[in-house]
Amino acid sequence: MPIMAGMLGRPVYPPPAAPEPTLPTLLPARAEPTPPRLLPPPTNSAASDDAALPFMLGTRPALAPRAPIKLGPPPPAVSAAELREAVAPAVVALVASKRGAAPQVATGVLTTASGLILTSGRAISNALAAGGKLAVVHAGPRGHFGARELADAAPARVLQLSDDLDLALVEALPPRAVFYPHLPVLRRSSEADTVLAVGHRQGKKAGLWWATLATLSPAKATGTARWLREVAPALAVGTPLVDGAGRVVALVTEPQPGTPRAIDAEALLRFLLLGQAPARRFAGVPPFRRPSTLLTQAARDGVPGAGASSPPSGPLAGLVQATAPDEAMPGISDKGSLDRHLQAAEAPAARRPPARQKSDAAAEVSFDGAANVLLVTAPELDRHPLPDPVKLDQGDAPERGPRGAWVTIVELGDYHAAETRLAEPAVRALVDGGDAPARLLWKDADRGEGAAYLLAARAARAAREQDDFWSMHDRLLEGNGASLERFEDARRLAREQELDLKDFDAAMAGDGLASALETESDEAARIPALGTPSFVVNGHVVDGGSVAGAALRAAVEEELAAAAARAAKQPPAGGAANRCPAIADSTPIAGTAFVPEGLAARVLAAAGRAGARAARH
Repeated sequence: MPIMAGMLGRPVYPPPAAPEPTLPTLLPARAEPTPPRLLPPPTNSAASDDAALPFMLGTRPALAPRAPIKLGPPPPAVSAAELREAVAPAVVALVASKRGAAPQVATGVLTTASGLILTSGRAISNALAAGGKLAVVHAGPRGHFGARELADAAPARVLQLSDDLDLALVEALPPRAVFYPHLPVLRRSSEADTVLAVGHRQGKKAGLWWATLATLSPAKATGTARWLREVAPALAVGTPLVDGAGRVVALVTEPQPGTPRAIDAEALLRFLLLGQAPARRFAGVPPFRRPSTLLTQAARDGVPGAGASSPPSGPLAGLVQATAPDEAMPGISDKGSLDRHLQAAEAPAARRPPARQKSDAAAEVSFDGAANVLLVTAPELDRHPLPDPVKLDQGDAPERGPRGAWVTIVELGDYHAAETRLAEPAVRALVDGGDAPARLLWKDADRGEGAAYLLAARAARAAREQDDFWSMHDRLLEGNGASLERFEDARRLAREQELDLKDFDAAMAGDGLASALETESDEAARIPALGTPSFVVNGHVVDGGSVAGAALRAAVEEELAAAAARAAKQPPAGGAANRCPAIADSTPIAGTAFVPEGLAARVLAAAGRAGARAARH
């Protein structure tokens, strides 16, 4: 410090200290090491810039060094009988009837836990006529069909049609919220040539929920004709075709009468996205209380009384959204009543012109006010954008598994869904262990009604405040999540986990958990996923559903195969097909014999009773 001297107050500094002796520099100075970039690059780019990644890390610390890619041998073949048992509960029988005509027993496939069904429009043409009725029934475990399954029959309505592809989107209308078994639609064209068909056909060796192997030809045409693939042997329209992982790769329809074709999964996905299926996928809400997402062309053009719309952004760009709830649940005789704003939109502008000129404009949909069904064409589907890689803020999501893994899985789970619990062994097999191929991040996708619905998610979050999220998570997925109905049930689990009950109660009572869950569920609702649970694997949506474990394993194997191909500077062509199990056994599997008239009468009667119960509520 300076020393003040004399009256002038000039500072007098002490003499500088002698400098410390320094050693001669023998080596160049070492720069501070920079952490390696550890996130996988997007599949369509080799860039390593963080901004180009298909997902964001938020404030997460840098990851550990990556482990070597371990790509095992192709998965073993799955037997046709085993695969049929897994997918049959998601295949439905649709009964369409009208006065003076023989009933139709058609096949369809559930694509969401809320009850959205893909089928053939010709297969349910009776329901589209004046006074037509439509009902749906699904099989029990392993394709069993009996009195219990018949009692679950429900009325249904047609939401959307594509005449030139012979596609129909149907919604089941049970009297209460139901978690339907459902299958994922493959989000690209399938490379598999041998698939399993599960459906309904009369015959001595056929029946309800019979199954047989089929051969799917590769797509050779261009334009929308690329979606029309040949299939052998001949199959009934509405029959889904699944690969060895249980994913729907095509649906048999008749775009031209008498000429069955298999509609490719890409067209099916576009059809579901244009019909706003992702926003209607949540099964925790009764169908008559779910938000409607279909708007008419008149509404988008500003026709008075038709409602207002605001174009969404991000992965759902190009889709039409609305927030008005369904006002009433139609009875079994209705062909499909959507909302009051749809019923009011019968202006001439809402109807499809007699002829539409092909253009490069954004996809548009039109509305037939007389039938309350959304009509789309194949060119419109072709113009509709497919979702881009999903960007998620993973900053504070609970994580499990090695940080150096090549694959990052974000699970959009629901503790109330049986499919989430059934997928857990496959998820743990992919992330457990120091050399596991993937790491897991969990996000809640709960969208159910009532205070008790979010109780399980709140309990897991409260346990996380005491650094015990995964223990509570595992307990909830053992079967206790759906059974939590009271706060005392959650406290009991916390006591068994030896948590501090005072801190647990304070966290459960705070507003922070509810706000965080609402934000997270809103984020999940914006992701164009269809299954419960769904996953985001390295930024790409993977629907789960009833075959979530197999679908996730196949997706992770495909990501590892693509990474290995990039590391070897080889094209990844054919790797995706090699990661999907082959289907063994070619012997057809017989189902339950049925008579269409008798089955239709029983299903319609049971669905009528369900409709009456729903009307009372």
